[in-house]
Amino acid sequence: MKNYSKLLDNIIIVCCSALLIITALFNNQYTFYTFVRWTITVSFFCLVVNTLKNKQFERSVFFISMAILFNPIFKIWFKREVWQIIDIIVSLILIGMLIINMKKKLRF
Repeated sequence: MKNYSKLLDNIIIVCCSALLIITALFNNQYTFYTFVRWTITVSFFCLVVNTLKNKQFERSVFFISMAILFNPIFKIWFKREVWQIIDIIVSLILIGMLIINMKKKLRF
């Protein structure tokens, strides 16, 4: 039951992260983007811990790099168009991870 709970937690984190990133594609206030950066960074660090526990080092590297990219403290500045491309790519990767894991029934 405990492993199922961790798997469900990871699925919820990934789904919420993908949805937040997708909503960042629309015109929002600056405070919303700050909220997205904080939420995504914290979510990805949680996923880093979980993937390291499961010895999934490749995924850990992905989540670490995305946490660095979205971090709100040392911001990486891109033009809006570049951020939109990044948001689309990251959300597609997250959705792809969900689909693959559900088909293989693997843990994050």
